[in-house]
Amino acid sequence: MTHRNGQERCDKRGSFKDGIRYLEWGTERVPLKVSRPTFEELYIGKKIIRGRLSEGIIDSQNIITNDSNLIFKLFSDLKGVNNRSIQNSIKKHNSLSREKLEKISKNYTYKYLLAVINSTFANRYLNAVRRHKLKNYFYPDDFRKLPIKKLKNQGVFVNLVNYLQFLYSLDSSMADFFDRQLADSLVYELYFCEKFNEDDFYPEPKHYLLDLVSKHLKPIEYDRWSDLHWKAQLEDNLSAAGEQELARLEKENLQTIEEVYNALSNDEEVKAHIMKIKEHPWVRVVEGE
Repeated sequence: MTHRNGQERCDKRGSFKDGIRYLEWGTERVPLKVSRPTFEELYIGKKIIRGRLSEGIIDSQNIITNDSNLIFKLFSDLKGVNNRSIQNSIKKHNSLSREKLEKISKNYTYKYLLAVINSTFANRYLNAVRRHKLKNYFYPDDFRKLPIKKLKNQGVFVNLVNYLQFLYSLDSSMADFFDRQLADSLVYELYFCEKFNEDDFYPEPKHYLLDLVSKHLKPIEYDRWSDLHWKAQLEDNLSAAGEQELARLEKENLQTIEEVYNALSNDEEVKAHIMKIKEHPWVRVVEGE
């Protein structure tokens, strides 16, 4: 900003004493030439949205966001989309071809990825490799360093994420059990099962807790409920039939989750495995004990 004669003039406090100042906007130069554009396909269909300082959610409402949030898309969902942003990202961060990356990405569901990204394990890992000085403040490139374990059967994590997104939307007290007790323990087992076996915590390097939990989990109609819920929240124009369906799904989903919660929280074998995992030295380090 300059004074009318073209020279900057400030008082001792650093503010401008006089002169006319302007904010350029809506011109050929601003904002197009001073911002980094994204591409439309990034916002279409399913994606994970994560705040720089908050946990992620799965969006299927085609929400458009700014650079205060990080967006995660599977390469397979961007098949056929070509632009400089994708080309530069692949060239800079990958040694594999795009075709290979698309093939690999088909092995992962968004809900499984979200369960890992939102876990305590991932938070501690990312804090150990983050570039920013502020704790829990992560850049997109930080997430490239987070290893994602292969898992053939991701159904347990899919069900858990459905439960959690539903429960957090309702601010339910059951969310903490499914999140910090169950989901966190399953992620620890996923990453540390070989270490558990090496330390004689587990007879074999296999996913014991995952097998136990899978016997109790039941699917809920989350996606349809979510569509109606967010339509009501964002557009406020549900029909009478839509409102009835939303109420029915909410009641049925909550009833199913309550049944699963009661079964899991009273299963002595499940509780013993969670306690055992939480007591392992590596897990205690991650949890900050």
